[in-house]
Amino acid sequence: VRTNDDVVELIKALNQLGAGLTWERDLVTHSPRSSADLDFEQKTIHVGQSPFTLALLLVTALARPGIAKFSGSGSLNMLPLKQWQMFLPSLGARLHQLNPHAPGLPVRLESNGNPDNARIDDETPEALILALLAAAPFYPRGLRLTWEGTEMSGASDGFKRIDAKLKIITELYDLYGVPYNVQA
Repeated sequence: VRTNDDVVELIKALNQLGAGLTWERDLVTHSPRSSADLDFEQKTIHVGQSPFTLALLLVTALARPGIAKFSGSGSLNMLPLKQWQMFLPSLGARLHQLNPHAPGLPVRLESNGNPDNARIDDETPEALILALLAAAPFYPRGLRLTWEGTEMSGASDGFKRIDAKLKIITELYDLYGVPYNVQA
């Protein structure tokens, strides 16, 4: 694993949840803990500066009922989250900003723990879509994502970027034996 600042911040955030990860240069190791589940309940998780790290941990928390808080640094404190707030109710969650003077972090996520299906479109943030694609196979009941309003022949640039990354994600699923289903 190539460790850069974003990967190190992700490892630190996962460790706040009980992941048991360590890194040295480009080697990441896992020490099993007493519980395999990540514990989000009533914690404030610092996610660093990466929108993808925020998105990945946020969608991971969706699979558990409860409340989680996220803080960050740098540009995440000013990241516009309106589109995130509009999308998350379709997954049984609400995202509340905790600082009324900034458009970004810190935030509180309230989730019912039952994400089932969601419709994504050109307005859905790319980091959130990619995080859902990465996390969906690990949800207890899976997750059905439907891309709305785009025909493959006239696909938008956003959809084409996601489609290219979906191919990489499905190759990883195949490599590690993660069950998934993609329908055209």
